[in-house]
Amino acid sequence: MEEKGKLTLKNGVDVYWVHYPSRTSTYGEIHVCSGSVDDPYDKRGLAHFVEHMTFHGSKRYQSRHKQEARARELGFEERLNGGTNAVCIKYPFCVKTENVASALEFLNDLIFSPIFRSVDVDHERRIIADESRRNSDQIDSKVYSLFYQTFYRGTPLEELPLGREDHIDSFARGDVVNFHRKHFHSGNTRLYLSGNMENTLGKLEDAFSDIASKKPFPPFKLSLPILASDQIYEHRIQGLRECYGNILFRAPECHLADSPALVVVSELLNDSKRFGLMENIRHKLGLAYGIGSNYNRNVGAGGYFNVGFSCGPKDLEKVREEMRRLTLSVNPSQSELDSAKKRLLQRYAAGDNDQGERFSQFVVESTTPFSFKKDKEETAALSRKQVVDAVEKYLINQPSQTLLVVPQKS
Repeated sequence: MEEKGKLTLKNGVDVYWVHYPSRTSTYGEIHVCSGSVDDPYDKRGLAHFVEHMTFHGSKRYQSRHKQEARARELGFEERLNGGTNAVCIKYPFCVKTENVASALEFLNDLIFSPIFRSVDVDHERRIIADESRRNSDQIDSKVYSLFYQTFYRGTPLEELPLGREDHIDSFARGDVVNFHRKHFHSGNTRLYLSGNMENTLGKLEDAFSDIASKKPFPPFKLSLPILASDQIYEHRIQGLRECYGNILFRAPECHLADSPALVVVSELLNDSKRFGLMENIRHKLGLAYGIGSNYNRNVGAGGYFNVGFSCGPKDLEKVREEMRRLTLSVNPSQSELDSAKKRLLQRYAAGDNDQGERFSQFVVESTTPFSFKKDKEETAALSRKQVVDAVEKYLINQPSQTLLVVPQKS
């Protein structure tokens, strides 16, 4: 039986741990709890840029080469890497358990004591700007970006973490230093550890002793306006040969108890004979290429239920009508519901046997109201009435937002 716990270091760093006595390696992540929502309005992409800059040398390891050499010495199982999303900059690692304390001292130096040389800022700015430029030329990335710009318009979520090329071109060393000084401190840092904790927990104070000590920021929370009616947004792109669409239903009032029902609705739309989007629109009518649905329960910004598709221009209206009709008509028989629940529970069971997936669940459960065990129990117990009620409450009775990306008229 796994044992979990939390401790707070003297300087305010929160540590969440799960103990597996038989493991010889420890997997962990250091989270700086700021992300793209904290970018200044005219510096979109700065959080992601700062994450990259921490790999250009630090107080003790003054170049990328020396940082990577030290990681190899410590037996890091993956290359040094980080990741930035809307609300977090994360640094994952995996080492032998006897090397955890040394690995954390090394990462402490890399993350919290970077040098930020002007020449490295200039070098990284060119790389990230080029990445942003190449992304903007790819249709999938462009549609993904338009999705956020449309549905989160006027909020910090409207830009993806990579940022905008024109903003990235303006980044200076002072911007990087100021963002790091404001956000990289003990009150804004969490450590997650999974492995044999027997000889690890007592060494954490020393590993993080020199991080700047400050009070934590309040958690990010976004209140989206309630829609009075359905909305349709159309973007025209020159040179595009097919159409892309997303129909989104906001679920800001969705209680956690309703989440399993909406996940089952998505499963029915993705993989059932009577309601399946692929079955009814692509296979029977031959109209759409990519098609599917998903439910996203975002604690800070309210959840949403989304169905998406791509198709030829002449089929756009018919596909959109069919997508909406099928989504709003989900009313499964008992056998259809049982089949959908069985598929979901099989996938959940497979995730339970995957160490990486279990760690991801542990991170989510440590700091949010979510419980994956409870999700599985509630999914197994779902009734037809709960599913039908969720469709009525969150889809039928909720105004939708539709994003259409179509070819520019000649």
